Amino acid sequence: MAGIRVSPGQAPAWAPWRLVFSARPWRSVAYLGTGALVGFGVLLCVVFTVVAFSVLLVPLWVLVVAPLERHRLRLLGHPLLHSPHAASASGVRGWLREPATWRETAWCLLLALLGLGNAVVLMGTVVPAGLLLGSPLLYALGLLDDAGISATSWWPTLPLAGAGVLTLVAACYVWTALAAAEAALARTLLSPREEELESRLAEVVRSRITLADAFEHERRRIERDLHDGAQERLVALSLTLGLAELELAGPESRPTARELVARARAQAEEAMVALRATVRGIHPQVLTDHGLAEAVREVAGRSPVPVAVDLDVPRLPAGVESAAYFAVTEALTNAARHSGAARAEVTGRYSAEDGRLTLVMRDDGRGGARFADGGGLAGLRERVGVYGGSLAVDSPPGGPTVVTVVVPCAREGR
Repeated sequence: MAGIRVSPGQAPAWAPWRLVFSARPWRSVAYLGTGALVGFGVLLCVVFTVVAFSVLLVPLWVLVVAPLERHRLRLLGHPLLHSPHAASASGVRGWLREPATWRETAWCLLLALLGLGNAVVLMGTVVPAGLLLGSPLLYALGLLDDAGISATSWWPTLPLAGAGVLTLVAACYVWTALAAAEAALARTLLSPREEELESRLAEVVRSRITLADAFEHERRRIERDLHDGAQERLVALSLTLGLAELELAGPESRPTARELVARARAQAEEAMVALRATVRGIHPQVLTDHGLAEAVREVAGRSPVPVAVDLDVPRLPAGVESAAYFAVTEALTNAARHSGAARAEVTGRYSAEDGRLTLVMRDDGRGGARFADGGGLAGLRERVGVYGGSLAVDSPPGGPTVVTVVVPCAREGR
C-alpha cells in the first residue's frame, strides 16, 4: 500500500491505521465543519434576503461566498481555482448574464443544505466516538452516568474505548469520502469552463495588444516632439552660431572669441547627430512615412557590416511594423558588435493566404547568440509575442546565426 498515491479529490484506500494518523481525515473534518458554518450563514442570509427584500437579490451573496468557497477547497489540498468571470463584464447586468454567476448561485444554495447535512454527520460521528473513546476518563471523573453509559467498574470501559477506536476509524472514512464528494461538486460548479478560459485568454491578448499599441503611439508622439521641437531648436542654434562665426571673422575680432563660437557650433552639431540617433531609436520617421521595407533598408545602409536586403512586404499595422523593425535592428546590432560577421542579410515576405509576416536575419559570424534575461533578444521576443508572433534564434557555435520572426497580422489599408 505504500506505493499508492491519492489525488486530493479521492478518498484514500489506505489501511485504517494509516488513514487515522494522516492529515486527510482531519482536513476533511475542517472542510465539513467550515462548510456547515458557511452553509448555515448562507441559509440565514438567503432567508433574510427573500423575506426582507426580493428573491432577485439572492445572487448578490455569491460575490462573498464564491471566492470563500474557492479558498476553502485548499483545506483538502486542491489548488486555488481561478474566477470564471470575464474581466470585461461591466456592471451588475453583465455579471448576471454570465453562466458562471448562476452556477455559483446554485452551489451557494446547495451549500445551505449540505451544511446542515455536514453538521448532522459530524455530530453523529464525533460525539459517539468521543464518548466511547473517553469512557475510561469519564468513569474516573464520575461523569459516565451523565453521558448515558452505565458501568460499575473500570474494566467494562475498556471494550467501550475499543469500540470508540473502531467508530473513529469508520468516521475517518466517512469524513474523507463525504468531503471528497462535496469538493468534487464544488469544483464542478465553481471552476471556469473551457470556453470561459478561452474568452479570458482572448481578453488578455486584446489588452496586451491595446497596451502595446498605446505604447507605440506614445513613442511616435515623443519622436515627433523631439523632431519638431528640440531638433529644430538645435538646428537654429547651429545656424545662429554660424552667423556669429562669420561676424567674428573680421580682422578686429578676437581669436579666442572665434574659437569659442566655432567650438560651440561643433558641439551643437554633435548634439544634433546624437539627437537624430535617439529619435531613430525611439521610432524612426521613415518607418512611419514609408513602412517596414524602407526603414530596414535605411538601417542596413548605416550598418558597419554589409547587409543585403530582400523585403517584399506591404504596409502593416504600426505596432507590427515597429516590433519587426526593432527585431531587425537588434539582429544587425548583434552581428556588428558581437559576432564578428563579415556580411549579413535580411529577407522578408508577407503571405496574404495565412496573414503572416516572416522575417529572417542571417549573419556569418561566430554564433553563440542566445536569449538572456533582460537581454535585447528576450525583450524583442516578448514584444513580438504581444501580437501573437514568435522570435526564434538558431546560433550554433561557429555560426551562422539565423533569427526568424513570424507575426500573424492583416495588411494595412493605407
